[in-house]
Amino acid sequence: MVFDEKAKRWRNASPKKGDSPHPWFGHVQICFYNYIFIFGGQGANNKIYGDLWVYDIIKEDWIEIANTDKTHDLTHQKIKGIIPQARV
Repeated sequence: MVFDEKAKRWRNASPKKGDSPHPWFGHVQICFYNYIFIFGGQGANNKIYGDLWVYDIIKEDWIEIANTDKTHDLTHQKIKGIIPQARV
């Protein structure tokens, strides 16, 4: 979902070209300038992902940086301890 500032409402964001990642949860995500980096996570049938995707907010497009079928050493469970969590 993307918030359309002109229309003042949320809308579905579909990639304008190429692929997009499968639905997943338990991933690690960080926003850096106009990019959202997403690493790892868990998908359907409890599959653990070790891939890295980047979403370009301006172009509204996904870029796959790395893809692996095997679980990486920095899985979604381990990397959370490396990147500090936001404190409220």
